[in-house]
Amino acid sequence: MHYKSFCPSQDSGKKSPKVCILQVGDDVTILVATGKYAMLGGIDQHTHLGMEFMGTETIDDFFSGQAATLAGGTTMHIDFVIPVNGSLSAGFKAYTKKAQRSCMDYGFHMAITKWDEVVARDMKIMVREKGQRVVGEPVVSGQVLDDSWLWDNDFTTAAKQELAYLSVTRVFHCSRYVMSPPIRKLGHGKALQAALSTRTLQLVGTDHCTFNSTQKALDIDDFRKIPNGVNVDHLEFSVIEERMHLIWDTMVESGQISVTNCASNEY
Repeated sequence: MHYKSFCPSQDSGKKSPKVCILQVGDDVTILVATGKYAMLGGIDQHTHLGMEFMGTETIDDFFSGQAATLAGGTTMHIDFVIPVNGSLSAGFKAYTKKAQRSCMDYGFHMAITKWDEVVARDMKIMVREKGQRVVGEPVVSGQVLDDSWLWDNDFTTAAKQELAYLSVTRVFHCSRYVMSPPIRKLGHGKALQAALSTRTLQLVGTDHCTFNSTQKALDIDDFRKIPNGVNVDHLEFSVIEERMHLIWDTMVESGQISVTNCASNEY
């Protein structure tokens, strides 16, 4: 079987396409992409699959999370390895075991949750023996909203006047949105979009860290113990799966980046 395809010109390094005749075996499946865009597989640079956190574990493991990722056009992700009792080596070993269920390409970057001589030695081992050259100190997770107004007398008085059932209802729904750092105001997205359109920002990561409604209801009487991570169950989609679609809908459909730019860059 012969099949016509456009190939880059080899003449003097020109980028203009020319028709190539490719010989394809009968056992090869041909997907006709007429009228469609051919895009690079995306890379999600920051995820949390199978992460043990706050007394539970994120609902997506390395198989279910990756299956959703592939369905959305992202073909690689980089997961955040959390140390075990502060040990980078133990954390790397634990995540390597978790990743045995993988069905796509993945990488790791290491979290630094404390600092001492053992961690410093571990970092050298990670770089020299494990190829882990990216580490992260999650300082932003320590930022919280100003809560001084909670102790204002007027606030306390007003709070006592609230009906109990309203309070319980609000707490239940609010638990879905507990995360660190907290969700930003809607207007912040415009600034991020502008930075992405000018390539000031070049990557879009999800920080995918999902818990189901039962997990989010854990310790609902103490917001400090609610597992930190936002689902979008009310929108009925998975962040890690819809990442590429959201980039397209938000950036391409609005004209902030071109189709060519989106298709040729590994967002």
